[in-house]
Amino acid sequence: MVRALVWLVTIVFTFYVGGSLTRSDQRTLARLRGMPEGQAYRLTLINAIFCGFPCAAGYFLLGEGFRLLSGLHSYAELPSLLALNFSLAMGTASLVVDIFRAFDAAFNRRCWAPLGVFPFILNLPTYLKKIGVGLTLKPVRLDKNDGQQAVHME
Repeated sequence: MVRALVWLVTIVFTFYVGGSLTRSDQRTLARLRGMPEGQAYRLTLINAIFCGFPCAAGYFLLGEGFRLLSGLHSYAELPSLLALNFSLAMGTASLVVDIFRAFDAAFNRRCWAPLGVFPFILNLPTYLKKIGVGLTLKPVRLDKNDGQQAVHME
């Protein structure tokens, strides 16, 4: 029983959380998990098929629930229709992104992070680090011309 639970947690962590990481982080996780070199794309592929497609289906089902709710009372109609359209738009965007991720991972062997709040929060430190690397300035030096101080970005 314990082995089955450990196996389940490992699978969920590796493919759900691991498949939600950025490309470089997926490659690192694949190396840490002992996957053969160049096999990190499987994290994206399995995440897109087994996590992304059901998530998109959930958005579509949620939209249908709001459609049913809109017919109950006139006060609920406008907010329900707005939520319905937003839910269907999110489901469509999620499905399109996950279809692209699955096909690109299968045919081009590339890793992609999915679209969503959880992947964004999970990858926020990596995104901030990448933005920060581009914003670093070189030390200030003085120009010989007129003793004026100038910042030189190289």
